Amino acid sequence: MELLNWRDILKVDNVVFDPKRKATAWYDPQKDEITLNLSRLGIEGEDEESIVMNIEQIATHENAHRAVRYVMGDAFKKLVDKIGQAIVDVFNQERETAGTELFELMDSIVKILSMDEAYAYSTGATVRQQPEINIMESVVGTLMDDAIDKIFRGMEKDISEFFKDKSPLALMVQLQRLKGLYDTIRKHLLTESARAEAAVLDFVSDMNNLTEEEKDKYVQRFMRKVGNTL
Repeated sequence: MELLNWRDILKVDNVVFDPKRKATAWYDPQKDEITLNLSRLGIEGEDEESIVMNIEQIATHENAHRAVRYVMGDAFKKLVDKIGQAIVDVFNQERETAGTELFELMDSIVKILSMDEAYAYSTGATVRQQPEINIMESVVGTLMDDAIDKIFRGMEKDISEFFKDKSPLALMVQLQRLKGLYDTIRKHLLTESARAEAAVLDFVSDMNNLTEEEKDKYVQRFMRKVGNTL
């Protein structure tokens, strides 16, 4: 009989001890890997049974994220591709409806990430001592700093090549336009993800039966994030 290892038991791919990382665990959709950070587990005086229960809840939570990505991954990718085309159309002023479509597509992405986080907490993983709701980080990391930044870097390269031997003034104007569009998109995504995170915070607070004092702790954390990013 084949013996089970810790990966089979916990349903995680990596176990690390990294005090510098604030996250207890995370799912990387690019690598399709779940990592558990032991440095964030356990508090002074906590018994072994509670620690084991917490690990089980964390593993359930992260595997829920994996399940959502398996189901929604193709839809997510198609939305990102459509966003890329809409960005190009808005910049080139090719279609009057491109701007409206772009914002609707971005809002759809935020809704998927919000649903992902809410689902992860509704699968039984609702007794974690420190709920970690990071929709804003997901939007910035998964969408803005990865997919959208790549789109804009490509557009900047094309614009620079096109105007390389032409008017320096025209090049400057076009690059300023590009930066303005980028800043508008980033602000919109952060604003909408902040609203979504606030809604999921209420959802998770209700599921965890947090007291007003406990909820206030997470509200303050949320407001610090909003202040640091918007």
